[in-house]
Amino acid sequence: MIKNERQNEILEILKQDSFATVTSLAERLYASMPTIRRDLTVLEDEGYVKRCHGGAMILDENTKPPVYFRREQNMHKKTNMCRVAATLIGESDTVFVDASTSVFHIIDFIDKSSKTTVITNGLPLATALADTDIRVYSTGGRLLKESLAFVGAAAEEAVGTYNADAVFFSVASLSLDGTLSDWSEDEATLRRAMARSVGRKILLCDSSKIGTASTFKLFDLSYVNFLVTDKQAPDALCEKYNLTVITDTPAYLYKVGK
Repeated sequence: MIKNERQNEILEILKQDSFATVTSLAERLYASMPTIRRDLTVLEDEGYVKRCHGGAMILDENTKPPVYFRREQNMHKKTNMCRVAATLIGESDTVFVDASTSVFHIIDFIDKSSKTTVITNGLPLATALADTDIRVYSTGGRLLKESLAFVGAAAEEAVGTYNADAVFFSVASLSLDGTLSDWSEDEATLRRAMARSVGRKILLCDSSKIGTASTFKLFDLSYVNFLVTDKQAPDALCEKYNLTVITDTPAYLYKVGK
């Protein structure tokens, strides 16, 4: 049970803004930062909020966690998947890399002296590449606050102007019948556009997403060339899509189909 008015006010702010830093909460509520941290600890212990990245977010099934939270969730799994996925990038490849947090750390495993070209709709990823010699292009478009992803007609048009060798992407859900789906209609649409423009499609999908479904469908797993996941894929998917293990460490890399 919430014990004081300030904690109620914190919840009201988080319901409105989804995420807030400790600093901003302290300023808005005229309280010290240690006091706000103690309040957030209480609220987290009681299941109302989740703390992360210097602040907190409301725990509400209708609220999509901001990119700061999602980047830190399952960090070890995502890094291992990216390490494996990066082995599929050739010396002079031009690749699409989407704005998902699952794919973000692939840039850590691209040879910075290679002639790789990266095209992305992710603002954080483009910014992270700014200090390297890798050639990077942004799709531009409308920026989504919750994911820091560029989307919309301008982004889709930009994708169509490139000849890329591969796309590295993730989704919110991969059902056991092989349907890829996502919570964001705009990002799902852009990923479909990326997939139409490449020869190789590489899906990074950790095991927590497998066996789930989201609102907006992308396409079937048969349209994908490689699947990267943190654990062995379910037998139903392996059998239906003839998944062949290429490596199982530090993550599983499957070739899809024959």
